[in-house]
Amino acid sequence: MNFDKIENKTTFIDKLFPIIVIGPVFIAFILQVVIYSYFIEHTRMLIISYIGIFSVIDVLVGVRFCVIARKYRDQYKFIVGALIIAFLFILPYFYSMYHYSSSSGSSYIVKNEMISLIMQFIVFKFPIFLVIMCVILTNSYKAFLNNFKYYSVILMPLCIVYIIRILTYKLDKPGESLSIGFVDYMGIAFICLNVLFALILNLAIDKHKKQVTGVLFSIASILWITILYTGTRSALISGIFFLLLVIIWLCVTKKIQYLKRIVVLSVAFLVISVFSFSVWAPANSGVSLRMGNFIYETSEHDENLSVYGKLSTERGRELEKTYTNYIVNSNQQYEQSVKDIQKDIKDQSGNIILVKPSDNIEALLAYEINFDRITLWRFAIEEFKTAPIFGHGLMYYQTKYMGFYPHCMLLELLADTGIVGVAIFIIGMLYLLIRAFKKSKGNMFKQGVILYSLGFIPIYLLATGLYTNTKVMFTIWLLLYLCMERQNDGKERI
Repeated sequence: MNFDKIENKTTFIDKLFPIIVIGPVFIAFILQVVIYSYFIEHTRMLIISYIGIFSVIDVLVGVRFCVIARKYRDQYKFIVGALIIAFLFILPYFYSMYHYSSSSGSSYIVKNEMISLIMQFIVFKFPIFLVIMCVILTNSYKAFLNNFKYYSVILMPLCIVYIIRILTYKLDKPGESLSIGFVDYMGIAFICLNVLFALILNLAIDKHKKQVTGVLFSIASILWITILYTGTRSALISGIFFLLLVIIWLCVTKKIQYLKRIVVLSVAFLVISVFSFSVWAPANSGVSLRMGNFIYETSEHDENLSVYGKLSTERGRELEKTYTNYIVNSNQQYEQSVKDIQKDIKDQSGNIILVKPSDNIEALLAYEINFDRITLWRFAIEEFKTAPIFGHGLMYYQTKYMGFYPHCMLLELLADTGIVGVAIFIIGMLYLLIRAFKKSKGNMFKQGVILYSLGFIPIYLLATGLYTNTKVMFTIWLLLYLCMERQNDGKERI
């Protein structure tokens, strides 16, 4: 068998790597826009379609990894070690399945949830490991970033359709136009953000003709407008953070010759943002509908506390505090704790809530905790207070709160692993980051891929969970394997 021919025939798979990193939502977005009228009524068919296509890409990437691993079999220790480490990241799901299911009283629900997460790990997360290993072994960091250009071109008509839809769509409900069928506004924003980061890095460190630079500027601007109109705050903050990160990096590495384009792009983004916020924002856009939500989330939810007028606001606050204290101090799942509280109210036993003569029993039973970001943060902080040193254990928060996560990786770490776990994680990540940058000294594209992974830090702190987000895995695995790899000559090998 001529192995070189097989190797050459699989090089096209490298261009599929960005899809794995962006995630299956990219495929879903394409399907939803192109065949919108069909998939809007057939959500299940859409899910089957995009998971099926993504699974085929998974298999192709797996084949590419095997081909590359065979070629660089002299690095078998690194490859096997990395593979073992990757599979260690699946252990929290098994730990949760067998530990919490026996103590929560809802073993069937917990086991089903964990089986689902294990399947998601295999289909959506593990292929990221394969992509990282392929890029590291072949030293193809430049090609990895450049391949995102193809997807920026594919995204352009989709983004334009999305923008036109916001401008022309007649609303039945506020915010209805922000999503396209199954693909919500956050998914659209994160797709654009992935591609935008790669384009910014290409503009920062790669040489282009003026015409190409102009095209990349235009594409980047359209991506930014799309993110603005989704109103996804964590994506907007990440975009600003990433631009600042790239500017600081270029200054520190004394690559001033590349700085001008990024400064110009930053000013362009600023002008677009100010124009959208202050001068003209379509009524259906995220700029108009979403940006005020954070103010609402951080204010008192009087309408929820009073069960829409059936309780006094003061009584509603007492009820909220009682719910929070009981749920946090109980070792059972959130759903079971709520059932206990409602049974106590019905029986008027007074063990959990003392029912007052003036209370409306129906209103007490109708009360529900509003799981917005601030409430999720509060639960995480209260859980941390009950076990501040070592936490409650891996996957504790997500298992207890039925799949909800605090929308802040740091708070989830505090609740699950305590101060000790957070300290180990932060020190370990800083060590890996410093070491990875030292090992990539002189290779701007290698450092660019590291920066690409760091650009999502605001999302880690504002919009995602520790165990469910693929970008968290991407960042950890990338830094870890860059530190583990054998020093190379810096040349792209395939």
